[in-house]
Order: sequence, then structure tokens, then C-alpha cells
Amino acid sequence: MLAGVQLWAQNYTSINSGAWTTASNWNNTSGWGPSTPPLTYTSGTINVNHNMTISSAANFGGTGFNVATGVTLTSNANFTFSNGTSNVNGTINVNGNFSVTNGTTNIYGTVTTTGNLSVSGGAIVNVYGTLYITGNATINANLRIFPGGKVVVEGNVTVQNSNYLTIGTSAAPPPYSDMVIYGNLIQQSSGDVTINRNGRLAVFGNVTDSGGGGTFMQINNGGQVYVHGNITYSGGGSFVQNNNTTNPYGLYVNGTASSTGGGGSITSNIGNQSTMFSTNPSFASWVASQPNSPLPVTLLSFSLKRTDNGSVLVMWSTASETDFDYFEVERSHNGADFISVGRIQGAGYNTNKVQHYSFTDTDPFIGTSYYRLKAVDLDGSSEYFQILSIVVTGSKSFHVYPNPSDGEQVNVAINFEPMAGDRLIVRDATGQVVVQQQINAQIHNLVFAEKLRPGIYLITYQSKGFSHTERLVVR
Repeated sequence: MLAGVQLWAQNYTSINSGAWTTASNWNNTSGWGPSTPPLTYTSGTINVNHNMTISSAANFGGTGFNVATGVTLTSNANFTFSNGTSNVNGTINVNGNFSVTNGTTNIYGTVTTTGNLSVSGGAIVNVYGTLYITGNATINANLRIFPGGKVVVEGNVTVQNSNYLTIGTSAAPPPYSDMVIYGNLIQQSSGDVTINRNGRLAVFGNVTDSGGGGTFMQINNGGQVYVHGNITYSGGGSFVQNNNTTNPYGLYVNGTASSTGGGGSITSNIGNQSTMFSTNPSFASWVASQPNSPLPVTLLSFSLKRTDNGSVLVMWSTASETDFDYFEVERSHNGADFISVGRIQGAGYNTNKVQHYSFTDTDPFIGTSYYRLKAVDLDGSSEYFQILSIVVTGSKSFHVYPNPSDGEQVNVAINFEPMAGDRLIVRDATGQVVVQQQINAQIHNLVFAEKLRPGIYLITYQSKGFSHTERLVVR
């Protein structure tokens, strides 16, 4: 029987670069069989040590398939591993679909495909390098991403039947185990996903189950996940469990997260996009750094500083900006009601370089002032970053603008919180009161019922313990 096995083995090693089907490019070390490795079946080992091109669909099911470091194998049709152990140390470029139906495939280098990925049967795919899928990925057998490995899928990822998608290990990062899904993550028939300690997952679409029940996503302590869309589970017993015990939370959902099936649950320790930027800026920076990331801005820092002249210096830095337009600096006296106090243009249409910004608020509120940043994209969409506070000391003041005025309206701004009963009194040059109005906001628009005649007017802010008068010119 051993002699029979030896007889049927066909072993090949490349000796030149070129077409797969050219005999002079191969050495048949088994001593029998075709001069080139068959494209539909092989019972031995193939060692690709030179750049090779395959023009027809190929299905390799032998005991071993090895692509050497620095070597590129290009397949211009569908490409399949169906048995044995395949070690990709170099590069495989598939202009078609890439399938693994059995055996173990170890990707230490790079595999790219312009079509779809299918992992099925008893297959195990271990990614230590890079796996890039232009189409969709269907995972019905083990796909494991190890530290230093990265899987990118431009389409949807469907995980079927079992816990077949595992991102990361128990080792401390770096390096990280990364997966980026530009479409949706679809979990069918308890197609489960586990993100371990050094795992990072970004889903720019939605996460859904098939409604069959028993589906889970588990983020173990140290694992990090961002979902730009929604997580929507409808099957009974389907759950999302985040085992991170401290900030940063590790799980961030920009949309909503729900599990409506009986016995289903969504972990309570879940953050949103703002939480991610404020508590986990390194992970937010990684998400935003992905090409065509939906995150417009990666905020590296945000701080406030009092200046010697009583102003507040607002400072921030970004790691990247995508389809970005401008920042607005907003201020509040209570941390809830904000007004815009300044606009700063972004660095450019798209940039992955660190940018530093600052804005000086020359008229901050007396007492505790709150500031936040609003980032506005080119399409008009916006997001807010964390709120910071600072205590400012100084004298109360108010000013009137525009001055001169057209006599129809003016704005009055104060640097403190108004009290009940505070009022504005407008007098003409003879001292006669022409307008009297209560004020309950720090920026107040005073509209005159009758347009003021040209001349000089005095506007007095009257408050308990504070009174100040400004001269107003009407033209």
C-alpha cells in the first residue's frame, strides 16, 4: 500500500517564471505524470518559487501548495484550495473568485481577489498577512485572523452555522488582528463572531442575524468593535456580549443596537461614535484611517487654556480628515445649550497628516464655561466631539452689535448667565425710554417695534448688582 501511495504522488517545483502550463517552467520531482501541475487535481506537493500566471480555473487538492516569499502567482480565473496544507508566503492575485473548501490555508503574505471569497467544508483559513476581497465573503468554515493579520472585504460578509469567524487571540497587542467590512455583517443560522484581546473589527454597514436564533457576537476583554450602522438581531436568544470591563468600552455603535427575539440581549456597556473619539482615540484613529472610512475626522486631542488677558484658547488636533469642510467651536453656560462662537476651515478635502488648530474666545462666560467641537462634512452632515469645561474669572460685561445700527434691530451679548428680572432699557438723546425688554439669554436679539430714527441712543443692561450702559448710533 505504501508503494501505491508513493506511485500516485505528483510533486512539482517551479524553475522559471512564466505561464503555468509551460513545461520548461517546472521540475516534476515525482518522476512521473504530466510535465506541469494539473489545474484540476494534484495528489502531491506544488512549490511555487517563481512568478507564475494561470489562465484557466484551478482547483488544487494535493497534500501541499507553497508560494515562496517575494513570489507572485496570478490567476486570471477562479482559484480553489480543496485539500492539504497551503502556505502563502508571497502573493496570490485572483482575478475571479477565491474558494477554500477543505484543508488548511495559511496566509503569511497577501491574497487578493476581484471576486468573492468562500470558506466551506472542513476548511481552516489562518490569516497572518493580508486577505483582500473586492466582492462578498461567505464563511461556512473557520476563518481565523491572527496578530499582524488583516482581512478587508469591500462587500458583505455572511457567517453561517457556527462560530466560524474569530478575530484575534489572547495575547496583548500590538500587533493587532484586524478586519474591515465595508458592507454588512450578516450572521445566518447561528453564524457567530468572536473578537478577542488583540482583535479590531470595523463594520461600515449594518450587523444583522437571519432571525433563526442563537446568534452571538462576543467581544472579549481587550477586543474592539465599531459598527457605523445598526446592530439588529431578531432571532430568539441572539445576543451581543461585550466582556470589556473598563473604559474604553471596546464596543461602539453609531446607529442603534437591538435584539428583539425572545431571550435575546444587547450588552449594556456599549458606546457610540462620540464615546469612541473621547475615550478611545487610538481605536477611533484606526477606524478613520481606513480608506474611504465613513468617519470624517479623527480627533487626536482637544483642550482648553485660560490666557492672561481673560480669553479662552481652544486647541485641538486631528489625525485624518475625509470629505471634510469645517469646524465650529460652540460654547455653553450650562453644558446643554450651546451657541456657535467661531468657525475654522478644515485643512483640505482629504488628509491623513496630523493637523493642529486653535481658536481664541475673547469674550468667554464668567464662571464655568463649556466648549465642544462640531465637525461638518462637505455634504452638510455633522458630528460632535466631547464637551470640556473651564472656569473663567473676571468682570461682567455686555456689548451691543452691530454698532452703528440700521435702527431695526441690534444684538446684545453678555458674558454671564442672566438672572430673572434682568432687562434692557433703550433711551433716546433726551433720556426718554423708547424700549424696555426683559433678557433671558446670553445673546439676545432686540427687535424694535418701530424703526429708530437716526441719532444717538443709550442702551442700559439693568441687573441686580450690575448695571452698564453702552452708546448706540443709528444711521
